[in-house]
Amino acid sequence: MSPPRVSPSSSTSDITTSISRMATLTADQKYDFLTRRLQEVLGADILKKVLEERDPKGYWGSATTGRPHIGYFVPLTKIADFLHAGAEMTILLADIHAFLDNLKAPLELVKLR
Repeated sequence: MSPPRVSPSSSTSDITTSISRMATLTADQKYDFLTRRLQEVLGADILKKVLEERDPKGYWGSATTGRPHIGYFVPLTKIADFLHAGAEMTILLADIHAFLDNLKAPLELVKLR
């Protein structure tokens, strides 16, 4: 099953329809979204058990030390897979950490973050 497509020009009813289609995915279909394009899956049996009981939750974080570039595309495609599988995702941008890292701050200052 391919993921539903939602474009910026989609109406609210289109988005609601896409979300309701995602809610009807089976645990196996969700597992396929979560594990596609991965070289290795650790704890597959645990993940399958969780998917039988509830939708997963996850987070991704990055210390953005410069302008966004093509390297961000890889994790964002995986985040999209998680969203299509019904996961609740939290995205953390460590801007203060990145600022200090970019300044090559001394260890004493970095310890305070």
